[in-house]
Parts: sequence; C-alpha cells; structure tokens
Amino acid sequence: MRQDYEAFYELLGNDGTYCTNKYDMVCAPFVGINNHTRICMFGIGFMLNERTESFEWLYKTFLASMGGIQPRTIMTDQSHAMSTAIANCFPKSKHRLCVWHLFKNSSAHLGHLKDKLGFNKLFSRILKRCHTVEELEHCWKRLTKEYNCAHHPWLTRLYELREKWCCAYDKDYFSAGVLSSQRSESTNNSLCKRLSKTTTLCDFYDIFGTVLSEWRSHERKDNSLCWEGTPEVSIPYSLLEFGSKIYTIGAYKRFEKEFVKAMSYKHKFVPSIDDTLCYYVYTERTDEFAHVVSFDQSTNYACCTCKRFEEGGFLCRHILFIYHCNCVDKIPSIYILKRWTKDAKPKEDLAEGSRESGIVASPVWKLDMHRQFHKVIIASADNDITRGIVKNCFEKVKAEIEAILGGIDVSDMEGADVDVIKNPKGKTKKGERFTRKRSIIDIQTSRARGKHKAAATRARKKNIVNTVVEDDLARNEVNNVPLHIGLREILMTP
Repeated sequence: MRQDYEAFYELLGNDGTYCTNKYDMVCAPFVGINNHTRICMFGIGFMLNERTESFEWLYKTFLASMGGIQPRTIMTDQSHAMSTAIANCFPKSKHRLCVWHLFKNSSAHLGHLKDKLGFNKLFSRILKRCHTVEELEHCWKRLTKEYNCAHHPWLTRLYELREKWCCAYDKDYFSAGVLSSQRSESTNNSLCKRLSKTTTLCDFYDIFGTVLSEWRSHERKDNSLCWEGTPEVSIPYSLLEFGSKIYTIGAYKRFEKEFVKAMSYKHKFVPSIDDTLCYYVYTERTDEFAHVVSFDQSTNYACCTCKRFEEGGFLCRHILFIYHCNCVDKIPSIYILKRWTKDAKPKEDLAEGSRESGIVASPVWKLDMHRQFHKVIIASADNDITRGIVKNCFEKVKAEIEAILGGIDVSDMEGADVDVIKNPKGKTKKGERFTRKRSIIDIQTSRARGKHKAAATRARKKNIVNTVVEDDLARNEVNNVPLHIGLREILMTP
C-alpha cells in the first residue's frame, strides 16, 4: 500500500463516517485512484469517536507510515472536526468537500426551493460545472435573483465555503477530476457487505485482506492487458493513436472521451502581439462562456482558462480542439503525467525478502518472461524467416543455460508433462459448476450477435467522423475580440 501511495499520492480520499463492528469503532479508509482510474487502498484506521483529537491522531499516524508525504488534495465529507484536523496535519494540502454530500444535504435545507422548476439544474451546475470564478459568480447571482434566496442561511454558509467545493478555486491542485469522496464510500460498501455488528477486529482483518486481494487481482489483470497491447482507437487520429500507446486502457478511455467531445467545438481567433496564438473556444449548445486557449506553434505548448489539465492530468477538450486545428499529432511530454501511464508503477514487484537486494520474485519474473516470449512467438508465427530466427535463438539460449546449469531437468519445471489422474471426459469436478456444451445453434447465435455489434460500432464511428467533418467546415475567424467575453457577445461580433 505504501508503494501505491508513493505512485498515486496526489489525491487522498477519507471517509470517517462509517461505523460497524462489535466495538462500535469508526472505520476510516484512505483511498486514491491508480493509473487505471480504479480505486486503490492506501490504508485504513479505527477510531473510538469522531472528535478532532481522534482525527489528528489518525492523520499523523497515516503520514508517519507513508514517509511524511502529504497529498496535494484531500477530499472528505463536511465535518468541522475533520476540517480542523486536516488544517493541522496537512498544511500543504488542499482540503475539498465532497460535492455529492453537499447536494444530498441540500434536500434537508432547500426543500421548498428544490421543488421549483429549474432550480436543481442550476444548483447542480454551480456545484459541479463552474470552471472559472467569473462563471460561478454569474450563476450564483442568477440563482439568488431568480429564486429570491439571497439571504437563505444555508446557502449563505455554502457560499462562504465556496473555496472548498467549487472547482474554480482548486484548479492549481491536482484532484484527478474527482468531485466527491464516494471513492471512499465505495470502499466501505465493499466491506459492509461482509461485516456486521458482531464482527471482531480479527475477523475484520481477514475480511479486509480478502477485499484487498480482490482489488490486487483486478490491478494485475489491468496491468496484463496494458502490457499485452494497446486499446482500440475509435477514430483514426494520430493524437488518439499516440495516447493509446502511452496511457493505460482506463486512462485512455478518459482521454478519448475528451477528444471526441472536442470535435463539437468551434473557435474564433484573437489577434496577439507575440507569436502566441489565442482562440476563443466554445460550443453554442451548452456554453454560456467561452474559454481562452493560448497556443505556441513552435513548441506546441498550450494553456486554457478552464485548467482541466492542472486539475485532472489530461489535456482539456479546448486544447485538443486547437491541436486538431493546427495538425498537432503528438502530445508534448510536459502534458503527459506519469501517474496515468503504463509505467506509473514498476512492472515487477519485488519479493518481500529481497527488496533491498533488488532480486525479482521468481513467479513475477516467470510471468513477465512468459508475456514477452508470447508476444515474440505470436508476431513470428506467420513468417518462415521469423520462425527460423526464433527457433535458432531458442536453441542458442538453451545451450548456454545447459552449459551453466549442467542440463535442464524438465521434470522440475511447472507445467511439464507428468502422469496424472485426470477427470473423466465430460464430467465435472467436485464443487465445479455444471456448464452445458455449446450447440451449433448457440455458436451461430453468438456469431450473429457479434456481427450486429460490429455493425453498430462501425455506424457509430462513421457518425463521429461525419460530425468532425461538419464541424471543421463550420470554423470561422474574427478579429478584435476582447479577452473576457460571454458566448452571446462572441457570436454577435462581426
């Protein structure tokens, strides 16, 4: 878990509201997000109560176990005790409140307002989708004016805490684009299914180990898929192909989703004095404000007023759109965060007894070698020349190993041919689930479903490409546009 924290320490989620065991102790897991965009466990603690002193003890103990490395952002529920403890123990970290909890708690305080038409939509936008301070102020004034709630006590308190929940104030602190601490709550959900009020701490330790092993298994599968190949690229663009080679499958899906959304945007050119190009980037369907993108053609460096890269670690749709317009085919290295790549963590985990010496554990080494040789064999299977090269190299390596070891004892190898008593053909093992052998009709039905799915995928890709072409034709350029301007003013500019 410490190795995970060293690789993905930037975002730390903590939920100290869960209490279920024989001793009525508060269970507080520490979680983050790994390079596959999955939850990873950093640790878990128990407290007798939810007082400030208890949280301070918890956070200091956690920091000591992690070498004193402070996260960039820590996300929790709204709690005065937790806020005070975080301010004392994490002075270098940005404390953010869970937006999901705020929206849920609003039902108890804004019941009469939430029944009014359009209130929930505007309130949700304020909590989740205001990317600049100007946009937040505009939406807040509109909310208080349209629904006559400028002096509402709960909303007034919420506005005073805006720097802890509005993403416009947190753009310079990495948070992986996460708005809530539900990652911690999902951890509790994974545990609570197996816990009860009679669960002892010893029982909890065993259950926690089982859950952690399941998560590790998912991570190993994700790593294996990433090492064996690259994800499918939905649109044949060089930027997407480049991203598929460096990002993990989970991270690439987020990058691709942002790129596809970028294709629906438009831009207007803003004249500048130096070589830096400036654009207003917007979409007429959803945006009330346009974002300003600055682009340096000599280095391909770009920055956007939305600051989604600084916050989430992926280039935003506005920059990707400008890259597409300027035929940029590679992501500059400065915009590639290692935590989202396939190399975020070492491929080989070291054995417990040999971490200091650097000796790789035997099962891990065998698995890695098997993957590498498997790739070579598959790539060489359809060519006689490459087959011969593989065979000659194998014979050479085998001879060198036999010279060192004095021969290879096949009977000692895992997977060697040995005489074993096998189960009767067609019979299931004891405890094994019975599965019926697939009939010809089942096979034909499965193939038909596969063809239908492939046809739907081709139609979706064709529709996306058509949208890209239409948007490319719709681009316009104008001059003398002020730096900060609403979308309506941009569209009215001649």
